[in-house]
Amino acid sequence: MAAITQARTQVERFEPDSDPRWLYWVTPAWITAGTGDCLLRLGQPGRATTLLEEGIALFDESFARDRQFYLIHLADALARPGPQHDLEAAADRGLAAVHLAESVTSTRGIDYLRDLSVQMQPHASVPAVGNFLEQAREVLAA
Repeated sequence: MAAITQARTQVERFEPDSDPRWLYWVTPAWITAGTGDCLLRLGQPGRATTLLEEGIALFDESFARDRQFYLIHLADALARPGPQHDLEAAADRGLAAVHLAESVTSTRGIDYLRDLSVQMQPHASVPAVGNFLEQAREVLAA
């Protein structure tokens, strides 16, 4: 966690006038959510959940595609076994990503949404999950 704090501190020191223009996307939000995504890929959904939530909260509206990706990753983490397991919360985050998909064009976002739908399908009897699957199906069919 010290490395994340250090990276965020460095990013907050960026100066648009003197730093490379391509660094605009390296933000505390991206570092935090990206670290959560890495933890999820390493099989640590409990630790990933906190960082994904924090990172998503830091993204402003101009990063809708990133918000969509990380909402899907957060839903994935919440749907996995462990102390963070919460299917209703997973469905809620998935629905938020579905709503973003209606205004964001991203093949990768659609792929992530399709993967989340497959992951959530065994839990379709949970009302919130069924609602998510129904709405996701409409976006995926478009």
